[in-house]
Amino acid sequence: MNDSRRLVPVRPRSQRDGEGCIELLRAVYAADEYPTIWPKHPGRWLTPSRFLAAWVALNGSTVVAHIALVGIAEPADECLVAASGRPASQMAEIARLFIHPDSRGGGLAERLLDTASSYAKGRGLLPVIEVNERRARAIRVYERTGWRRVGTGPADWVNPSGERPLLHYFLRPDEKQF
Repeated sequence: MNDSRRLVPVRPRSQRDGEGCIELLRAVYAADEYPTIWPKHPGRWLTPSRFLAAWVALNGSTVVAHIALVGIAEPADECLVAASGRPASQMAEIARLFIHPDSRGGGLAERLLDTASSYAKGRGLLPVIEVNERRARAIRVYERTGWRRVGTGPADWVNPSGERPLLHYFLRPDEKQF
């Protein structure tokens, strides 16, 4: 698809990106089974309830990466509240981060995480991450880019086998101060 070391533009997602985002999601699902459950309406899945903003990265006119930011519903997970000292109303979850397999390894995830975090902070919101324990690659990226795990607990949803996966919750070390 592209040389993953090449700097690709990141910009706010627009309506015209819809089909490209869904095509990207299909490629990521085929490679990684992300999301865990294929959404009945992928376009709606990309814009969940409490949606705040989203960004895409492009190689030419092809969407190669996506990230979104969503508000946290009350109550926030206890470990996030304890670690940050903030209520859910002051948090925003970094979500729907996925990158085409051919575009990984060049720092794109870090750029997207920084973009979403800066947007949240600019609105007085604490950026947080919730990730399925099965997403080892994503967890390594979060840890490598300075996020720290502040807790683990069962999901409030079940996977296709009927089990509740464990979710890990992350903050950046400096997030408590801002």
